[in-house]
Amino acid sequence: MNVLGIDPGRDKTGVAVVASDGHICFRTIVETGKVNEAIEPLIRQWMITRIALGDSTSSRAARGEIENLIAKRSWENVRIELVDEKNSTLEARTLYFQEYPPRGLRKLLPISSQVPPMPVDDFAAVIVARRLLAKVSRRE
Repeated sequence: MNVLGIDPGRDKTGVAVVASDGHICFRTIVETGKVNEAIEPLIRQWMITRIALGDSTSSRAARGEIENLIAKRSWENVRIELVDEKNSTLEARTLYFQEYPPRGLRKLLPISSQVPPMPVDDFAAVIVARRLLAKVSRRE
């Protein structure tokens, strides 16, 4: 089962496809107003049946838009589940530095004191998707 993770934001939204083993299949950051355009091909390509949507303040509007897309395409098997986003940005920073370890003199600084040089909303979407996968595996 592949999960589509979405970390909605006011201006930009993180999107990620995560396999059932936690492997990152795809990740990107899109303008919030273009989320449906970005996720529609992903739902088809990766045969998504579960969408993990971060429960931030922007999630209500995002959920409505995604539900409209699901209804419009008659995807009855696609479910949206809200996922707690608490500390997901901090975890996303850690995940970023695992993927892109510091180089040069930055290697000497503690990771906790470093800030990634780019937004990590896509990694936050990975965290949200992995949290849903963990929740599902506890249920089974």
